[in-house]
Amino acid sequence: MCLMRNGIAIISSICLYNKRRFSDILNDVVGISNKMLSKELKELETNKLIKRTVLDTQPVTVQYELSKHGAKQCKQ
Repeated sequence: MCLMRNGIAIISSICLYNKRRFSDILNDVVGISNKMLSKELKELETNKLIKRTVLDTQPVTVQYELSKHGAKQCKQ
């Protein structure tokens, strides 16, 4: 599996801080747009590297964290 540079930066952000919100990751990854971050997060979730959790808050909060598979990749 080949991750693009943005995917690696996103995983690094989540790896470093454990659980991250979309806006936190957006601030961590320099030069990425909202649209591109959304696309990359969907791809990482599809590849089972991250887990997306929707919290029942007002407004709705979405958190991203590494999956077990993603955590293994992070440690390598």
